[in-house]
Amino acid sequence: MENERGDRRNGRRGGRPPEPMDENVKETIRNAMEHFLDSIEPFTVSGFNPFQRKQIHRHFERTAECKVRAFRDGRGEVVLNIVPVGKLQRMAETLVQEVLMSGETRSLPAMDSFERFIVHEYLKTRGGVRSESHGEGAERHVDIVPVFGRVPKKARRRLTR
Repeated sequence: MENERGDRRNGRRGGRPPEPMDENVKETIRNAMEHFLDSIEPFTVSGFNPFQRKQIHRHFERTAECKVRAFRDGRGEVVLNIVPVGKLQRMAETLVQEVLMSGETRSLPAMDSFERFIVHEYLKTRGGVRSESHGEGAERHVDIVPVFGRVPKKARRRLTR
């Protein structure tokens, strides 16, 4: 739907104006952004109605910097877990550079399974290194290991087991 100037109303299809954001939602988004300035820990959000959760989810999913995961806690309440994907990837890239320069294995801090998955997927695209998870429970972390030269088939089979 175009108006007389030839552009879409409010930049959206259908011309409906965007829903106003609740003050609690704005405050939560500000708190999360401040949290991500100096931390790679996920930011957990709970106690919102479905519409508010959708607004928070949309805000963070619009950028490639964050991923939002929703789950139910023990009481059945929906909780949003906002993970700083971009920051995790940049931290992994920094360690990859250190590993390639020194030839020594480096470890990332302990992470939950989704964060480790993000790092493993990112490191698959990087040459010269491979990633391994080590540890148990809350202490499980990712090690970045240098790979130099060709890996023989027999060794490759042993690595994948």
